[in-house]
Amino acid sequence: MYQWGKLAALCMPVLFVTLQAATAAEPVVLTRSVESGAETVVARSTFWNSDCSPVSVKVTITKPPSRGTATVREGANPVSANPRFGTSGQCVGKEVMGKQVVYRSPVGYKGEDVINYESVSAKGQKSNVVVNITVK
Repeated sequence: MYQWGKLAALCMPVLFVTLQAATAAEPVVLTRSVESGAETVVARSTFWNSDCSPVSVKVTITKPPSRGTATVREGANPVSANPRFGTSGQCVGKEVMGKQVVYRSPVGYKGEDVINYESVSAKGQKSNVVVNITVK
């Protein structure tokens, strides 16, 4: 029993660090430029199956912009050649329903703003995103 206790004590910190590293993903950072007062899609979140049918996704704004407004809406999004999760396969260039993060600054405002959001697919794929916005 003592041998097992010694082994467990040695292994547990390694296991904890491994789990901690696996759950602490770096956020995706996007940079966008928008016109003052214009409603603009600044980010998109789309997940799909191999037949290009959409997989549901929940997008939650975790830190709203300090100057403008941000909303999440349904919309058709183009499938990129290099998705964050999985492969695009035959879906490249097609549009798949997903979520869109829309930003609007106050009319006349010029400067910087930031939105943070979390995207989680029905399959459990999770991404934290920071959108740095320059309003012109």
